[in-house]
Amino acid sequence: VPVLIGLLSIALGIGVGAVIELFKWALNWLMKYATTSGSFTQISFRMIVFPLVGIILAGLFQRYVIREDIEGGTARLKGMLADKKNRCSIGFGNVFNPLIGCWLTVGFGSSAGAEGPAAYSGAAFGSSLSRWCRLPLHWERLLMGIGAAAGISAIFKAPVGGALYTLELLGLPMTTLSVTSLLLATVTSAATSYMISGFAFDMTIISSMKFDMQMLGWVSLTGLLVGFYSLWYVWSMNRVAAYFKSRNSIWLKTLLSGLLMSAALFVIPALYGEGWNILNEIANGRFPTQFRFGIFGVTEADGFDFYVLLGVILLIKGALVSAANYGGGIAGDMVPALFTGGIAAYLFINVLNAVFGLSLPVWYLSLAGMGALLANSSGAPLMSAFIVYECTNTAQYLPGYLLCTLVSYSVMKLVQKRSL
Repeated sequence: VPVLIGLLSIALGIGVGAVIELFKWALNWLMKYATTSGSFTQISFRMIVFPLVGIILAGLFQRYVIREDIEGGTARLKGMLADKKNRCSIGFGNVFNPLIGCWLTVGFGSSAGAEGPAAYSGAAFGSSLSRWCRLPLHWERLLMGIGAAAGISAIFKAPVGGALYTLELLGLPMTTLSVTSLLLATVTSAATSYMISGFAFDMTIISSMKFDMQMLGWVSLTGLLVGFYSLWYVWSMNRVAAYFKSRNSIWLKTLLSGLLMSAALFVIPALYGEGWNILNEIANGRFPTQFRFGIFGVTEADGFDFYVLLGVILLIKGALVSAANYGGGIAGDMVPALFTGGIAAYLFINVLNAVFGLSLPVWYLSLAGMGALLANSSGAPLMSAFIVYECTNTAQYLPGYLLCTLVSYSVMKLVQKRSL
């Protein structure tokens, strides 16, 4: 059995990595089409219509095509794996169903991520492999957890982050066989995704500096500030999620969510989609071009208008993510947390530099802030730090990422005991 599980884990990694990379290609194609080949200067009408259309299509897809509610991938998986009494099989169709729903939701502009559907797709792949091999229930649970990790590993190209996702969030038992199989799958999945994408990382960091122990004090301060902000982020997400869950009318939720998304993106186009482009520019010391457009558009990282823009993004981002996830769409909340953490640190450090005449590396502390907010929204600080370093290929800054996430996570835990 151990040899069979190992071989299935490798097969799972290859299959999930290929499926997720195909999905990422399709998602990028749709997002480029929706933004007129990447131009944010001619999409006012589309910003109003596309997000609403995407969420309606995702709702129709769930209600009339697959006839199954597949919202909340991570929460759904955690509940299924925690239930030891009932069989928790996932049909093979769900290898593709959550990805199609996410393609409609995020591709048309909803301000959310794709990692939850990727994890659910991987879990469905693992469940199907187990049934085809006629394995007992406990092995099927193991392969579901391994498949979910492979999905996260492929979406971020982060094998250690994917493994920690399953260990920290899904609670996979830490036996020698489970951890070995888990790493086999995540490494294979990330390598498959990496090769298909042309050996490129999703974020290419050009900025660089030598690791300096003296920077750890500023890293800790960044974690502290992001930790206090995350109290609002998590609270707003929970409140909006609770509101949508309390509505009985599916179409009312879908219409409300779509209109909220469309209005937000029309005012601030920078909220479109996952936000990887903005994070890429911040991490390389450039001013994000998307910030130039919309009612709150600014042209430089300075001045009152710039701080207002970032403040509004931080104020409403959590609500938008919950609206996309619980208002009829199919999406994830990990990439939005990375985006919001980066924006929060970007704002805080720019303010410190302007007020006190400092020259702190905004790009580096923004990277640390990404992991800090993800740690607080997910309740998985180690996973968060490793995902940031792996998807940016900046292993030299891992100690800083770990410190920032742990400081931020400590602030969160002192006030709010439960994560999302």
